[in-house]
Amino acid sequence: AETNINESNSKLYQISGYESEYNSSIAGKLKGSGVGMYVNKCFQYRRIEQLTQCTPNLESLFIEISNSESPQTVGVIYRPPSGDLREFYNDLEMILKDLPKENVHITGDFNINLLSANSECS
Repeated sequence: AETNINESNSKLYQISGYESEYNSSIAGKLKGSGVGMYVNKCFQYRRIEQLTQCTPNLESLFIEISNSESPQTVGVIYRPPSGDLREFYNDLEMILKDLPKENVHITGDFNINLLSANSECS
């Protein structure tokens, strides 16, 4: 999920048996930026660039795992708390429209309190 590091530093944080994928943080932003994921080396995968983005409102990283019974799409999404919530929803909707209709797994940190009645778009 959120990494606070750039892709150039990705080799500093390795886990044995896993490949790491990172989407760089927003230039000049020191906190709350950049996403990453670890993928077990037993999986063959490709990064899905058209679903991977880094904006002030939404950061994402998506891969497709191809050596399973059926292709699996895995993504991580981060919403910086300082980002515009309406723009986040718009960006997320565009990503969801481009995803396959099945075998999709999304994780992340949305920074939205779903239990609060006051969590509305500002």
